[in-house]
Amino acid sequence: MVSDEGAVFLLQRELGRGGMGVVYQAYDDRLGRPVALKIGLARDTEKRLKRFLREGEIAASLEHPGIVRVHSSGTIGGRPYLCFELVAAASTLSDSIQTLPLEERLRLVVEVGEALGFAHAKGVVHRDVKPENVLIDDGHARLTDFGVALGADQERLTNTGTTLGTPYYAAPEQLRDGHRVGPSADVWSLGVLLYEALTGELPFQGESLMSLVAKINAGFFEPPRELSGTVSPALEAVCLKALQVETEDRYPTGSEFA
Repeated sequence: MVSDEGAVFLLQRELGRGGMGVVYQAYDDRLGRPVALKIGLARDTEKRLKRFLREGEIAASLEHPGIVRVHSSGTIGGRPYLCFELVAAASTLSDSIQTLPLEERLRLVVEVGEALGFAHAKGVVHRDVKPENVLIDDGHARLTDFGVALGADQERLTNTGTTLGTPYYAAPEQLRDGHRVGPSADVWSLGVLLYEALTGELPFQGESLMSLVAKINAGFFEPPRELSGTVSPALEAVCLKALQVETEDRYPTGSEFA
């Protein structure tokens, strides 16, 4: 059991952990409902703590069926927490993307695009779109983990030279020192998801981070139709446009991509 002022959570089991915290399935004793409770790491910098709590502020402002809802936030024993809607029995897109028929895979990618389009319209860029951050709930995609998201009115909390997001899904501008990141960075990540859904492969791979970054910055990858003869020219065209190196050559937001 953990608690803060006015809230008591009964921890039931660990659901996962990452660089910014641990997620538990828990029970909110005050409100009488199951929740997902994300608790920040014990030893953390003030900047990372601010980013953690900012995730709650951003996600709580986004009410959309394709975005996992945040109920509340606060601190427990000096550590920040976020109380999320519990998406029971959900899998991640990474668990299921290759086991579903192509039409279902494409529908899920479209749903992620629609959720991102809603966030983009609210001035929010996710900046870490990847299969692990997409939950499949009753056959539908739910976007989660806005821990590195940037809102239009939010303080920029990253140091110069710090790369945000996951390299395999990161747009070229995310890998450039001090480059401003907008909605088209999320569109690039959607392009990687689409490429994966079409071919079962990642478009950019490298034996080292340096070689991976070089390929991403060059925009060098095999077109989907060279890996899978079942990919239509129209689907390939969408994928290629989303993965253009120059931001202005991509779809401007997730909605246009979808």
